[in-house]
Amino acid sequence: MTVEEVVEAARQQTGLTDIGDPAILEGLEVLLNAYAREANFTERGSAMAHNAVIAALVNRMRVEDWLQTHPELLDRPIEKPMFVFGLPRTGTTLAIDLLNADPARR
Repeated sequence: MTVEEVVEAARQQTGLTDIGDPAILEGLEVLLNAYAREANFTERGSAMAHNAVIAALVNRMRVEDWLQTHPELLDRPIEKPMFVFGLPRTGTTLAIDLLNADPARR
């Protein structure tokens, strides 16, 4: 899969065109080349990895669109950022979901 194919797949899924800073494409190309040359994926593994890359770009495009629609968000101060860290299966997703339920914590 090429960078152009990933970008096109993300565009088709979102209907959006802006990927933000085009400098990300260099890193994306390095990742896709590593997938092709080094990863030794099975056919299913390759499909899963490429779908994850497309999903990440879809998410990025949606964030870029949201920021273009709501530029005032970039002017809001971040007073007390909160980070949730933890090992897998220790309740971090539950903690994030509980924090997200409070509009003041978003």
